[in-house]
Amino acid sequence: MKKTVLTLSVVMAMIIGLSSCEKVKDALFPGFETNLADFEITVPVIVNTDVENSLGSTVIDFNLDSIMRANTSGKFGVDNLGSVKVKVIEVEVLNGDGQNNISNFETLKMTLASDQFSSPVTLINLTIPDVDQKLVINGNDTELKTYLKGSELTYSLSGKARRETSKELQLAVTVTLLVK
Repeated sequence: MKKTVLTLSVVMAMIIGLSSCEKVKDALFPGFETNLADFEITVPVIVNTDVENSLGSTVIDFNLDSIMRANTSGKFGVDNLGSVKVKVIEVEVLNGDGQNNISNFETLKMTLASDQFSSPVTLINLTIPDVDQKLVINGNDTELKTYLKGSELTYSLSGKARRETSKELQLAVTVTLLVK
């Protein structure tokens, strides 16, 4: 009986101690938001509205360790990383007009791969309203820390067109991360 009580006490002390360590870490490193390098993709003229089309991809250099150290006065780096998730993604057509704009697309999908984890993860996969406007998409709960420990990120965009386009479109994309 005493052994059971002692074991239970030790387990409870460990649980409390571990949760306290997490609280201390959260107090010392509350997390921050950071933008990945904004990028532009040139979308070719779309003539096929029956299938999903590749809209383009881009590779960017990225150093999360430097970003974390800059945001924590050098106290924390990538080894202290708990979580990285997308907070928001913004997509805007820079050269749109009345006939060629974001409403030409029915769906939009964006994936991310890295030099550390080459299997792509889907960041967004959505249906776009038939309205010409800047897209502001809230992030999801997808954990990205394994992808962002590398130094090179590859973004790929694809989508199904609602209507054909008559010119190339320049898409500007901003990805804001929540780092904890």
